[in-house]
Amino acid sequence: MNKADAAANPEIVRQGAKDAGRYVARFPGGMEAELTFTMEETADGRVMIARYTGVPASLGGRGVGRALVAHMVAAAAAEGFTVRPDCSFVRAKMEDDPASRRFIARARA
Repeated sequence: MNKADAAANPEIVRQGAKDAGRYVARFPGGMEAELTFTMEETADGRVMIARYTGVPASLGGRGVGRALVAHMVAAAAAEGFTVRPDCSFVRAKMEDDPASRRFIARARA
């Protein structure tokens, strides 16, 4: 697999405990990109707080961050939680995608 293929189709796994962790995309040579999160129980149900997305500069602009967000949104759909995107990158990607918007946690008044 060449570098472009690896960036387009990274292996993404979820790591961590029940209340915090990360989605990590792994690439040949040991490079990683990540989306970190914490979980909260609220009156509206479980909420994943997306804290930070980091992608190595050499992989920037290849859809790696978008793939991490898509993986998180797929988990939200499968596991029944919503996402509070404190990370501006995650917020932008979720707001740009109509299918992802429904998983954005409602703002508390």
